[in-house]
Amino acid sequence: MLLFLPLIIMGIEDISLSNVVNPNTFFDVTGRMASILGYQDGRCEMWIYPFKILHDFELSFEIPLYGDEVPGSKLAREITCSPEATTITYAHQSFTLKETFFVPLDEKACLVLLDVMSQEPLTVIAGFYLDLSPMWPAGLGGQYSYWDGRIPGFVLGEARGRYGAVIGSPQARNLSSGPAHCLPDLPCKIAFSIEPHKRYRIPIIVTSSVDGVAEAKKTYEDILPHIDDLFTATKGHYEGLKNEFVSIDTPDSLLNLSFEWAKVAIDKGFVTNPHLGSGLVAGYNTSGGSERPGFAWFFGGDALLASLALDSYGDFETSKSAILFLAKYQREDGKIMHELSQSGGMIPWFEEYGYGYYHGETTPYYIVSIGDYVRCSGDTSFLKDIWQSVRKAYDYCKKADTDGDGLMENTVAGLAAIETGPLRQRMKVDIYLAGIWTEALQTMRFLSNIMGDEDLFEDADGLYERARQSLNDKFWNKRKEIFNFAILEKGAIDEVSVWGAIPMVFGLLEADRAEKMLCKFASSKMSVDWGVRSLSDDSKYYDPLSYNNGTVWPFLTGYAALAEYKYHRQYNAFEHLMSNARLNFIDALGFAPELLSGNSYIPLDESVPHQLFSSVGIALPIVRGLFGLEADDIGKTINLSPNLPPEWKDTGLRNFKVGKSLFNFSFEREVGKLRLIARNRGDEVYRLRFSPSFGLGTDIQRVLANGKPVEFKVRETRHDVHCLVDVPLEGEMELVVDYKPGVDIIHSPVLPHLGDETLGLKIVDYFKENGRFHLIIEGKGHQEFNLSLPFRIISTRGGEIIGEKDGIKSVRMVFSEDRYERKELVLVIER
Repeated sequence: MLLFLPLIIMGIEDISLSNVVNPNTFFDVTGRMASILGYQDGRCEMWIYPFKILHDFELSFEIPLYGDEVPGSKLAREITCSPEATTITYAHQSFTLKETFFVPLDEKACLVLLDVMSQEPLTVIAGFYLDLSPMWPAGLGGQYSYWDGRIPGFVLGEARGRYGAVIGSPQARNLSSGPAHCLPDLPCKIAFSIEPHKRYRIPIIVTSSVDGVAEAKKTYEDILPHIDDLFTATKGHYEGLKNEFVSIDTPDSLLNLSFEWAKVAIDKGFVTNPHLGSGLVAGYNTSGGSERPGFAWFFGGDALLASLALDSYGDFETSKSAILFLAKYQREDGKIMHELSQSGGMIPWFEEYGYGYYHGETTPYYIVSIGDYVRCSGDTSFLKDIWQSVRKAYDYCKKADTDGDGLMENTVAGLAAIETGPLRQRMKVDIYLAGIWTEALQTMRFLSNIMGDEDLFEDADGLYERARQSLNDKFWNKRKEIFNFAILEKGAIDEVSVWGAIPMVFGLLEADRAEKMLCKFASSKMSVDWGVRSLSDDSKYYDPLSYNNGTVWPFLTGYAALAEYKYHRQYNAFEHLMSNARLNFIDALGFAPELLSGNSYIPLDESVPHQLFSSVGIALPIVRGLFGLEADDIGKTINLSPNLPPEWKDTGLRNFKVGKSLFNFSFEREVGKLRLIARNRGDEVYRLRFSPSFGLGTDIQRVLANGKPVEFKVRETRHDVHCLVDVPLEGEMELVVDYKPGVDIIHSPVLPHLGDETLGLKIVDYFKENGRFHLIIEGKGHQEFNLSLPFRIISTRGGEIIGEKDGIKSVRMVFSEDRYERKELVLVIER
């Protein structure tokens, strides 16, 4: 009699994703210690770190009147992905089988749960090839396997007896025969006989241990009676991720869903390795015939990028753990590691392989991430504990400046933005390294002030001023009006690159110069309907399929969006944010790919389908850009500078964490009125610095706090108007801004289909000057868009007003049919 499991209720229902099966599309199910990596037709491999246990796992069926086994891939119809599990439904005229892939959060195990009902006798067969192979670049010899009828299942071991694995299921029948002294060349198969009109629920359990076969068997025995408890606990973890950290409620349901999955995607990168400890890996893909499962090993830079997103939505514990993992492997001279394979504990990784420390930006980013964590969490005890590590990192970075201009140099520190391709010239310093080091210096001022180290503060302060000046002057190309990608020993790489967004995110570039660079980002040379190219398409180096020279990286698109929010270009920022948000639903369900073609809407073949930093490009600009939320628990201050689309009426964000306090914010908009309900759910009083963005020409009339007038300031920028209010926040507060509306561009998102070229309108610049509203636009063919324009239009040049409804004016502009063309729309307006 087969084991009959309780019916497990699948899914955190409101964020589960379902689709018809696309056989070659990736899925993964991961825990802290193991992962299932496969394709939607049910083929997969299983890892229990640091080993690949098996590959090419797939179901097949013996069906009456069919001469041969029917591969499961021919019957796989639907896939449903939830944070805790993935289910594939196989449908035949005589049976339905649901195959649920599940990895318990904190167990060295992978599970396949079969739920089957048949109208006729049926045999379900699970086939797979055995491996017990460590992740690259380690190797292992002497593996063997045998059938153990007491489990029943297959046992894997190796000659020294250190490592072992089990693949078993109660009452499974062995259909294989193989050598006892090595692994079989043919697939192993186990079978289950299904009688008609009975419901069967069958677990297949895979376990492994770095303490030998006996321990792997014990893990199998421990898991078998507790599958439902483990499933409930894992589901509970993801429910906590959804309900305890930041969650958003906007009029755009796709954006809300994408944000939830971005949190899941990042969380799934937190891994515990039995030899190395717990930290963040970079991403997941199948390994095929290799032992490289995407980027499922530890990367310093990727973890530090993720830490800012973790801090933003309140997962301080994971952020801290990721930092501590990197501190553990800090080199004696202070340098922070770049990468560490999960087999690194089995080999002399740092001593004999050249990958460990060959990047330069990880060390300054380490300082930035520690500062961000401390500022958001208020965890000064952590800072004191890790202070010597911070000082060592700072000292290392300072030594990477050989000419005294305040900037670290790639020639000393190592690679940063570019790893391959023609841009990897003998550069002295690229703008990524220069920008992140300048921000690290600003962070050192903040941290040294907390630690009461006046000498260090003075040192960092002086270096910061020098570095920022060098960053703005040495990289600026006056002739091209761009920030060069890199400085050479002689000359510069004078290319328009999205890497220039990095220093902008931290507000390091002079506003007028940054504005010119951001116009380049917004043009059709850089912006496509699915993000921002890494390199302008008019560059001699541009290649839409080249890893570093023209592809679209979602994490860089996210940084571009955050930079655009920082410099008040909210229209462009939102377009780029939504480009990223859609990526969670075009390939691996719930996950964003590593990179896409620069010319067509498709991930590259080499792209990792679940890349953590791509999800950072969704979560980070939502919290810190769209909602404009930045926390400072040290100063007990919250900066709230929302850049909400003008067409949104009701919007909310809850569970924003600052220190140990939680905050909720809800916004209501009607004509001439913006209402904020801010709720402090903690006991401490915080300063709320509220600075919402309004359209050009908006006239702020008054601000009420709980019904009483309060002082406010107005700041006009090239692209918007801000109302600045500074009030104490204790308990619940209502802030109401009364205003006369200005000019707003209404978002008209382009929804590209896979394989499309870019077609959407590009808003390169927009500003109001001397009673005229100017729009610099690039487009193809006939383009229409909407403006919220509560003004009288005296004259129009460059376009045609074709309609009006409720104050929204529709504009038509005509461009070249076959290429992007730039035009200017000028509206002479008055109230």
